[in-house]
Amino acid sequence: MKKRIFAAAMIAAMFAGTAVMAQNGLYMTGQDYVKKNAVAKDKIQAEQVFNRSKIKVTKNGESTQLDKSQVFGYQENGQDYRFFNNDAYKIIDNDQFLLYSRLEHIQNGKERTKETRYYFSTEAGTALLPLTKANLKKAFPDNRSFHDLLDLQFRSDKELTAYDSFHKQYKVQSLYQTAANGALQAINR
Repeated sequence: MKKRIFAAAMIAAMFAGTAVMAQNGLYMTGQDYVKKNAVAKDKIQAEQVFNRSKIKVTKNGESTQLDKSQVFGYQENGQDYRFFNNDAYKIIDNDQFLLYSRLEHIQNGKERTKETRYYFSTEAGTALLPLTKANLKKAFPDNRSFHDLLDLQFRSDKELTAYDSFHKQYKVQSLYQTAANGALQAINR
């Protein structure tokens, strides 16, 4: 009986913690995102059918529309998103640089499907680029060790999204960290 009460208390505590984390808010600038300084809102409607360039935010029953170009991004139920060219991109990692994903409609002949596409930016306020080896090398031109590690580790651009579940980190982020720590120079000596 005591075990059941303890288990019920633990489950209630986990859900209470989840409710606190599940919040909605706006990041007005990239610096607000970096500092996790979101302006609290009750509801955020990021994708409007007839007005792609606006978002609708509601606070205490009052609704306001804002231009997406004036807002960095938003947080919804603990997940962060960023606006770029009037589209919302899910921020999936921000360890060394920011990684994003977006479910996009793809036209293959007459068939229309959805595919997850990946992007990155070097900092919170910089432009998003498709996640490719060539773009990573252009974004970090002086980091030759990172370039070499990319060539050694990944045969194709699709492999750049590989996730190391043991270390709980995207492999491309791990390689960048390794290059930043100068590990390749130590190996080459």
